[in-house]
Amino acid sequence: MKSLQLLILMRPVHNFSKILLIGLLDKSDKHPLGNAKIGSKEAIMRPYLNNKPIGLADEVNRVLRSYALEGLIEISWYDNQVGIRFIRLLDGDRLAEKIGTPRLGEIVSETIQKLDNLFKVGIYRQIKEDLVSQWSQAKPYEGFQVSDATKLIEAIRGAEVVLAHHGEDIDYRHISVSYTHLTLPTIYSV
Repeated sequence: MKSLQLLILMRPVHNFSKILLIGLLDKSDKHPLGNAKIGSKEAIMRPYLNNKPIGLADEVNRVLRSYALEGLIEISWYDNQVGIRFIRLLDGDRLAEKIGTPRLGEIVSETIQKLDNLFKVGIYRQIKEDLVSQWSQAKPYEGFQVSDATKLIEAIRGAEVVLAHHGEDIDYRHISVSYTHLTLPTIYSV
C-alpha cells in the first residue's frame, strides 16, 4: 500500500518533468538550428523554483539527471548542484522517443498526409507548399496552427463551396457551410 501511495504522490513530479522536456522540444522545433534551453527564470520553471508540491525540486533533479546521463539533455547547476540553472537539449529525437511525444516534423507530416487524402484538387493544392513551410517552422498559416487542421478543413471546404457558386446571385454575408464526414459540402442560407 505504501508503494502505491508513493507512486500516486510521485506522478505529478514525472508529469512536471515531462512538461519541462516537452517545453524543451517545443523550443527546439521553433529554433532554426534546433538549439533549445530552458532557464531557471522562465515561467515554466516556477513550480520547480517554488518546490511545490514539497519535494518536487529534488525529484525533478533526479529524473532529469537520468536523462542527462543518457546524453539527451545537459544540465547546468547552480553552486553545489543545489538547483538547475538551465537545461539544454542535446538529442531531441531520442528524447521525444523516450518520453513518447511526437516531434513537430512528424505532426506536420501526418497532418499534411491527411489533408492530401481529403483534397485531391482545389484550393488546398494551391496553399499546400505555404502550409508546410509555415507549419514546419511552428508558425501559423493564415491563423491556423498545425493543431487546427479540423478548422482548416472546414475553411477549405467553405471556400470551395463559395468558389463553386461564383457568379451566382448569392448574398455571401449570410452563407453557412455544413457537411458530413468526407462528403462534398452543401450550401444553405441562414
